[in-house]
Amino acid sequence: MDIAIGLPNAVSGATGTQLVEWARHADARGFSSLGTIDRIVYDNYEPLVALAAAAAVTERIGLCTSVLLIVGGHADASFARAARFADGWIAAGSGPEQFAEGADKAKAAWSEAGRDGEPRTAALAYFSLGDRAEEDARAYLTDYYAWLGEEIAEFLVAGAAKDAETVKRYVATYEEAGCDEPILCPSSADSEQVDLLADAVGL
Repeated sequence: MDIAIGLPNAVSGATGTQLVEWARHADARGFSSLGTIDRIVYDNYEPLVALAAAAAVTERIGLCTSVLLIVGGHADASFARAARFADGWIAAGSGPEQFAEGADKAKAAWSEAGRDGEPRTAALAYFSLGDRAEEDARAYLTDYYAWLGEEIAEFLVAGAAKDAETVKRYVATYEEAGCDEPILCPSSADSEQVDLLADAVGL
């Protein structure tokens, strides 16, 4: 299984300099890809622009968006769209336990659509490590997901991996469920997070 790291393009206050440094660091530490997350109505760096900047300073790491190279969503229509139009399906950031059910539906829709092989499967997961793990996760995720309501935002904060053992458990669960590439997205733009995550997953 490949392990990707998210670019902090949607983390409030992230600078272009931080994004470029993050990309260099992630490339050097051996992550498979740099992923992006975005919304139209939110103050974030546009994914293709952010990835273009990352491409200029990296040598081997892959570049991916959360939904442009692959379709997301958990409604039945999402799986049908992935099977008809995309290279695969990505699970939302609701944790590894929900991934397996969605992956089965994505594969079934793929087969029903007459596609060859199986869809590429990915999953979005949040992490926040180090001394400010809880603080950073709460600040970022409650702001980014405020539009979904306090209950869902708190659910996502609680589900973020905030220590190395939880990261390892999440990665193992995704691997057991057959995920091709989890994208672990940060709650801070501090490039120390790259090292903390790489150490946790054994890169």
